[in-house]
Amino acid sequence: MVALRSPGTTFVVDARLQLQPVPWRRRAAAIAPAPAPAVAFDYHTAFSRNLGWTTPGEQELLRATRIGIAGLGPAGVEVLATLVRLGVGSFALADDDTRHCAAQALRTADINPEARIDRLGLDWPGVEALAQGATLVIDTLPPAAAGRAALHGVCRRAGVPVLVVTALGGAAGLCLLR
Repeated sequence: MVALRSPGTTFVVDARLQLQPVPWRRRAAAIAPAPAPAVAFDYHTAFSRNLGWTTPGEQELLRATRIGIAGLGPAGVEVLATLVRLGVGSFALADDDTRHCAAQALRTADINPEARIDRLGLDWPGVEALAQGATLVIDTLPPAAAGRAALHGVCRRAGVPVLVVTALGGAAGLCLLR
């Protein structure tokens, strides 16, 4: 069924390919998408498009990898989305606004329901937990963020490399600290 809208009227194309006006009380129901059938999630099927960029062994390594992301502003959100779509299996997300963490955890679960997501604050326990067990921590905090020095110090002591990602007016800057 296809819904067409014109100013003041909604029409539905029926099975005989006839335009049928929809009474205003039923418009929302007529144009709502049909629910998708429930399909069991399969990691290998979902991320098979990566093969060629990665080998099956590298894809399993990504699945077992834990990445910490500090800051869920525009740069952090895009980094997270890219890594989830690549098949990374575990994340620690830290932001001052816990609503950002919750929203991105839901977005991540939509792409990979098997992904493990720890939502943290940027306070001291959160900074320590961000580096704990991480393969890499990605710092997307604003340049003048108060917790940046503490984050880098914790990662240095834990031996976890930090990738600093900064949005620079339509471009991006990257710096890897070991």
